[in-house]
Amino acid sequence: MDIKKAMEAAKLHIDLTLGSVELPNGVVLRNVQVDTPEDERQLQGIIASAGAYPKASIPKVKAKPRKEDLLAHLMEVHLSDLHRANRDSKTILESRHTLSLFLGVVGEQSGDGPQWDRLPPIFR
Repeated sequence: MDIKKAMEAAKLHIDLTLGSVELPNGVVLRNVQVDTPEDERQLQGIIASAGAYPKASIPKVKAKPRKEDLLAHLMEVHLSDLHRANRDSKTILESRHTLSLFLGVVGEQSGDGPQWDRLPPIFR
């Protein structure tokens, strides 16, 4: 449905159900229902704010990382590799301590690399 028709229907307080509406910034609203003046105000606010965000600036939602990709899991895998390689127990203990400190500083995150902007300046 055309945005102008939706706005006119909202101004006339007509109960309106829209299959889908594509906003100027590319966002698609589906199954929109305008029944009350509050719905009308919300729809008008959404349409008005749609122009403030061009298509390129709409943030992409990242997929939640899998447990296997998280830094804590990768730490444990590395420590298991050290055990299997029969490294000295002191080496394994020091590695565990160092990695735990690192995890505490950078926080849990995906293992595809640290987010450098989240590191304290001393580690940059």
